[in-house]
Amino acid sequence: MKTKKKKQPAQEAPKTGQGLIEKAAAAQRLADSAHKHLRQIKAEHKMARKAYRQARKAARQARKVAKAMSKSLPKKLKKKSKLVRSVKAGASALRRKKPSHAKTNSNPAAMATVSPVAASAVGMPAVAT
Repeated sequence: MKTKKKKQPAQEAPKTGQGLIEKAAAAQRLADSAHKHLRQIKAEHKMARKAYRQARKAARQARKVAKAMSKSLPKKLKKKSKLVRSVKAGASALRRKKPSHAKTNSNPAAMATVSPVAASAVGMPAVAT
């Protein structure tokens, strides 16, 4: 099967030297702005990494201080105190417990009594106790 060749429009004039120079200048401006943007992104990433390292160092120091404080407590308070969180516990130790569901009414007398209006709407016979 033959491939189709793209036909040049008849009115399109060949590129002049001035047009090529303008196109090259536009490409250069685009490359310069892309380079500037890359440098900006790299600077932001460097600052973010530095902040992360500082936070990690502060957390390590805080755990160290908490461990030292817990060692200085009397034995009675050590059992009740939960100052030091083990590092291996991870995020599961930090999760909150889900609240328990509300208790249902366990009174059998309240369950047996059905109002006549509600019973007739459902099509059930009324039960009276």
